[in-house]
Amino acid sequence: MIPQELIQPTGLEHHLDALNLCPVETADKHGNRGEKQSENGSIDGGVNDLPQEMLIEIIHHLPPRDRKIAKLVCRHWADACNDIRFLRKEKLVLCGIYGLDKILEVLKCSRRTMLNFDFHNVNFTGYETQFWQQRGHNIRELKFVDCVFDDSTMKDIFLCCNQLLNLSLNHRVEQYHTPSKPLISKSVIDKVLEKSKVKSNLKSLHIEVPTCSYLNNYIFWGIFTAFPSITEVEFSCDRLDDSFQSLCLDDEELHSVDKLSFASFLNKLQLSASSIEKLDFQLNRFTTFTTEAIAKVKNLTRLKTLTLHSDAVKPWPSQTIVDFVCRQSSLEYVTFVAPFSITNEDSTEFLVNLLDKCPKLRHLEVRIDEMNISNELFNKLAKSGLRTLKMECTSIQINTAFNVKEPNRKLQNLYLYELRRNGEVSCKFIETFRNLRFLYVRYVSDAVLEAIWKYQSESHRHNDDLFRIRRPGIRLSKFSRKNKLDAFLEYQQWTT
Repeated sequence: MIPQELIQPTGLEHHLDALNLCPVETADKHGNRGEKQSENGSIDGGVNDLPQEMLIEIIHHLPPRDRKIAKLVCRHWADACNDIRFLRKEKLVLCGIYGLDKILEVLKCSRRTMLNFDFHNVNFTGYETQFWQQRGHNIRELKFVDCVFDDSTMKDIFLCCNQLLNLSLNHRVEQYHTPSKPLISKSVIDKVLEKSKVKSNLKSLHIEVPTCSYLNNYIFWGIFTAFPSITEVEFSCDRLDDSFQSLCLDDEELHSVDKLSFASFLNKLQLSASSIEKLDFQLNRFTTFTTEAIAKVKNLTRLKTLTLHSDAVKPWPSQTIVDFVCRQSSLEYVTFVAPFSITNEDSTEFLVNLLDKCPKLRHLEVRIDEMNISNELFNKLAKSGLRTLKMECTSIQINTAFNVKEPNRKLQNLYLYELRRNGEVSCKFIETFRNLRFLYVRYVSDAVLEAIWKYQSESHRHNDDLFRIRRPGIRLSKFSRKNKLDAFLEYQQWTT
């Protein structure tokens, strides 16, 4: 049995005490299984007597630091901590200051059967392919941040990492890559397309570059052709030309491609990636693309998640944008970030069309300057199947006289980041959602707060446990403590 003084410093006692269990030695130096005996000589069960699956479930609740300590307790615990379900989520973060030779030598000798790497500021130029050939089939996730590649290294990554699921290429500083050279060359893409073993695994692709000179049409076409199973795409670029559709490339190898366009990229999605489920374009407000570019995408029939930054869309509003979004009937999660220049009428019209055309929508997040909840929009919200509604606005205006026959019993989470208007109308809007589990309101005027108190205590006793109000100087004892719903209303004054 392990001496108690060796177990106490691990910091695991609070986890084990909560489970009413204790660690037990599994084998002595002769290989015989050890057991813990009670004072009367009977054998007491411990964690080691549990089935392996149950022990893994217990260790799953430990934070990573405690899980590392748990490996030292005994062999039985070490085997459970090294379960593939844990290793799949653990990452090795490697920085170039340690020298690539030493890093690769350690990784070659690693006993892990599944590898996830984050490389930061590492120069891979001129290094051999032996590491990727030996351990590439064990790698599931790769992230490169400000790393330097040559064509040979990039080719080895695509060809040898044939079980790769997630790939992230982040070049945030121009000095780590020649601006005139594409992120992935044409020769690398051609080599990848010649191989057939790497065409069914990659699921997620993230590309972040400082300028558009790193990218071209051939890169996008090659990636989606070689990896048709990609379901998540993230593309981020800090600086683009005034018109993203008229970018000229200087690379001699790409003489056949003279323009990089958002339209062309979306066209590649249309032709070769109809299974895309997540589309998130983090384009800043200085980036522009015409609405005709978006109109080309017609068959993203499985798109579920869309983040739309309309700052990048000129002109706005546009029926083309509305048609594009509303055409995606499978959408479940939408984040709509609108510019300050958009009017209330335009944003309201867009949201009404979105709720009308996307019946599967479950999560809607709106970030806009001013939000005017009209009677038409209110009725669409009341009839929708939304589970979460988040409105982050400078001002939410609720002025109309709402008239809803049937309350909404589907919405569970409601976030309102601004609510200043008439309190009684605001309460009528909130009370329409009868099955709320969580309510968060940031900055509420006194009129709204008083109206909520009135609603809480007098108007609707059938649902008088909806709110738990947190406000300095207000005691919760003023309100019902039953709290059928785990909800609260937070009152926060503006700080200047």
